[in-house]
Amino acid sequence: MDFLQDYLPGLQNLQNVPLLFNLYNTYYRPYEPYLRPFRKYLYTLHRYSYRYLYPSIWPVWRYYIWPAYRFSNQLLGKVLTDTPDLASLALLALMLIVSLKVMGIMRRMVAYWLALAVKMAVWGLVAAVGAYVWQRGLEGSMEDVGWLFGVLSGEVEEVGRSSRAAGAGGSGPRRGHGANKAGAGKGPRGRTRGGGWG
Repeated sequence: MDFLQDYLPGLQNLQNVPLLFNLYNTYYRPYEPYLRPFRKYLYTLHRYSYRYLYPSIWPVWRYYIWPAYRFSNQLLGKVLTDTPDLASLALLALMLIVSLKVMGIMRRMVAYWLALAVKMAVWGLVAAVGAYVWQRGLEGSMEDVGWLFGVLSGEVEEVGRSSRAAGAGGSGPRRGHGANKAGAGKGPRGRTRGGGWG
């Protein structure tokens, strides 16, 4: 009760005065001039709704909304009490719909974060290549790209040759599949050493 006396100073001298009368005199009377326009607005809104809105809304409520509400309430009560299997199926369908919505939200979140990771990786690769070209120079970086292309081409050709040898029983390269590329990949920097990139 002490905290009420701190916030409501009129309660300190309460002896035989009713609480509502004391609250009215302490709080309503000083603020009544400020509350009068708000109260007047509420009364005007009330009168307007009864004069203009009520005659047009009441028939809709009486003949459409209230009967639909009563019918749906009776139908729902009958379904829940008479056929509990149908109610359990409806609950299961509702749970399925909610779970599908949640899964859709999770799918969109995963797709967003995956797309963000791919974009960051691509832009990081672009920045790394740009920094490498800036540091190495255009000619040196083109030479390194040519060497890397030669190494990868040699490896791909070697894998293709070994798979053809395994598939054909070790008969060697067939016609048109590397027979005229006997010297490819030889040399210290691969097939592009000395030509094509300089």
